[in-house]
Amino acid sequence: MESVFNLPSFLIGLFLGMIILIIVWWVCFITNTFVFQYCPTETPLCGGVQYFNNPGDALGNDRGLTAGNILYIENGVMFYQRVPATNNCSPSIGQTIQIDKPQYCNFKDTNGKITEWKQNIYGTGIYKQVGVQSSIPVIAKLNCVPDCVGSDPTCKFVSGEPVLQWDPITPT
Repeated sequence: MESVFNLPSFLIGLFLGMIILIIVWWVCFITNTFVFQYCPTETPLCGGVQYFNNPGDALGNDRGLTAGNILYIENGVMFYQRVPATNNCSPSIGQTIQIDKPQYCNFKDTNGKITEWKQNIYGTGIYKQVGVQSSIPVIAKLNCVPDCVGSDPTCKFVSGEPVLQWDPITPT
C-alpha cells in the first residue's frame, strides 16, 4: 500500500492556511469585529495623573519647552497650561490652572526700586532675593502680593507681580 502523506503538498497547504488566517485576522482588526470589538479606535484623552502638575517638571522633561510656552500672566495672575507627561494620550480641554504662588516675583519697595525674588520651596509664599545670600525673606500672599502691604508701617514693599520664569526640575 502506498503512503498518502505528501510533504510538499502539506507545506503548501500550511503556508496558504496561515496566509488566509492572517488576512481574516487583519480584516477583523480593521473592522473592529470579533475579538477586536473592544479595542479603542482613537487615542484616549489624558487623565489627571498623565499631566505634569508642576511647571518645573514639565520644563525638565521636555527640552523643547520654555516657560513662555506653558505659562502666561493675565491681569497680574499667572496661569499654567498643563503638559501631558506621556505621549499615549491626547490632551483634553480645560488644563489651564492658576498658579497662586509663582516661583519668581518682582517686588517694588517704598523707594520704587524693583527687585527679583525666588521661592525657597515650591508652593510656599516665602521668597528670597535672587543673587543675595543673606536677604531677609519676604512672605507673599497670592500672586506675589507682599503680606504686609497696607497693614505694617515698617513694611518696605508696596507691591509685587509674578515673573514669567520657572526653573526646570531635571528628572531623576
